[in-house]
Amino acid sequence: MNFDSMLTQDERREIEEKIKSIEAKAHTRIVIQVVKSHKANLFDEAVKHFSKHRLHHDKTKTGILILISVESRQFQILGDQDIHEKITEGGWNRLATSLSEFFKAEKFYEGLIALLDDLEKHLSTHFAK
Repeated sequence: MNFDSMLTQDERREIEEKIKSIEAKAHTRIVIQVVKSHKANLFDEAVKHFSKHRLHHDKTKTGILILISVESRQFQILGDQDIHEKITEGGWNRLATSLSEFFKAEKFYEGLIALLDDLEKHLSTHFAK
């Protein structure tokens, strides 16, 4: 399986538009990074991409990375310090569990949109522009 088979072009465009909409309303940057496979553990890989996208350089510390490893069908969600504290560990676990259920059912688009909807609620509550 590859990312192109996970989402249609229209679904990818809608996800990009959703991210732009969230970023226009809240102090945040959201990046969805897709990798074919990963050599390190997925958390370490996510930290590397978080740094590569310079998400940790935001003054508000609200950058979010969603890393999807296509071959292993795993994902990792990382939030910078301030957003992590507002969502809390339990909140992140609920977001991950929800996305995992969608992915298990091969509803990748629906899962990402649901995740972005949930993140938007948190961001608009705590980090609105």
